Amino acid sequence: MAVPLTQVANRAYPRRDTSIPHLLAEITGVDLKTAAVTTLYTVPTGLVALWQRILVKPSAAVAVATAPTVSVGINGTYDDVVFPIALTGLTSTSLYWALPLVAQARVGVAADLLRLEVDTPATGTSLIATVYLYGTLVTP
Repeated sequence: MAVPLTQVANRAYPRRDTSIPHLLAEITGVDLKTAAVTTLYTVPTGLVALWQRILVKPSAAVAVATAPTVSVGINGTYDDVVFPIALTGLTSTSLYWALPLVAQARVGVAADLLRLEVDTPATGTSLIATVYLYGTLVTP
């Protein structure tokens, strides 16, 4: 029997059990010095996504003067999963941020796009990150 794959922007991971949290997506090359929106995940047909953890880890950080402010969500303002938050202190590749989910985070349903928005870009030479999205996929 084939093992279904969880959709990932840069890599695909086998989905063996949809009842436990696992890595849903690993998005590399997210430029935190540019005000932009990055799609983290598209919820597969027939499943519901319960977001559990979003980690932001710089892969390149050069002369970062001020950290960015980011938010994550499905709605048009991208803030129904993570409210806008300044990633204070995220200035080197030896650090990461675990983004705090809102108390009543939006559930992702089939075809929903979960997106990260850089609301206020970092200042400095460069700040590029990898974003790790963890969650649980269940049937509705």
